Amino acid sequence: MKCESYKYLGDIIANNGKNKENIADRKRKTLATTISINTIAGSEVLNNIETPVLLDLHEKITIPSLLNNAEAWELTLTDLRELERIEINSIKSLFNLPIHTPTPAIIFTVGTLYTDIRIHKKQLIYLHRILNRDHSHWTVNMLQTLADLNLGWYKGIKHTLSTYGLDDTFDNIKRIPKQIWKRNVQEATEQRNRQKLIDNCHKKEGDIFVPKMKTKSILETLETSDYKRNPCKEIMSLSKNECKSLIIARFGMLECGVNFKGTMKDECRSCGTVDNEEHRLNHCINVRDVNCYDETEKSPFNLIYSENVNTIRTMLTKIDKIWNVSMGHGAMR
Repeated sequence: MKCESYKYLGDIIANNGKNKENIADRKRKTLATTISINTIAGSEVLNNIETPVLLDLHEKITIPSLLNNAEAWELTLTDLRELERIEINSIKSLFNLPIHTPTPAIIFTVGTLYTDIRIHKKQLIYLHRILNRDHSHWTVNMLQTLADLNLGWYKGIKHTLSTYGLDDTFDNIKRIPKQIWKRNVQEATEQRNRQKLIDNCHKKEGDIFVPKMKTKSILETLETSDYKRNPCKEIMSLSKNECKSLIIARFGMLECGVNFKGTMKDECRSCGTVDNEEHRLNHCINVRDVNCYDETEKSPFNLIYSENVNTIRTMLTKIDKIWNVSMGHGAMR
């Protein structure tokens, strides 16, 4: 009987050399771990669990389950995109975010690496480990065989080294001390992650690239010379539900004409002005019973981008009176 696939050290090895079954298996494991984390976070005692705890559980439980052995995988572009979808959907489920939440918004807010960059980082560090093993080790012999044939993992790692602007000469890499190589990889992957975020916050219109409306608010931060990848510091003091509400509010998911141009007019029919979040929060007569229409002191919508946690919580309370963000996905109440 012909064997189509088998399991070895946690990986599903297919006779066609592809990772489709392996990735599908990791997807099931990731779903299971995410459900487990959500079950813990949804308990009566921990229903206000703070964002740092969820992010820590994601990094220590979900990611090892998804990417165990990934340093040895040979992946296509399609594989990498599927793995990214799996991780992003896991984070969306973790915070109960809408399925249409922009990926750059999530990556930037929670301060994580893109999944493909996580994998490349693991592979680059693994390469250094292989190169410094004894010549008789089977991984060294395998790498040499692949190099002679110019295919498989060897071809992929050479492309990765070039893409990340690292020295692609194996003899040179071998001579680099372990800690210096790790630092070089860290710097290269962080730079790549930042550039990918910037690229994904733009779209092409004709011959030029223009900022996407939903994520343009983070471009100024990304383009500063001192940007360092970290979770936005304000979310580290917020609960799961508050973090979800903040992301919905910051990234163009509150129901209004400007955010839903495909299905709504961008001008308020009653007021004759631009129908954006600022208008509905402070000036729209249609929702004067819940917004700030009759208040002397308005609440500028751009305060939602504040780093002050108290300011953010005040804004979220006012926003939730108009849009269902605490339990829903930003539709008008």
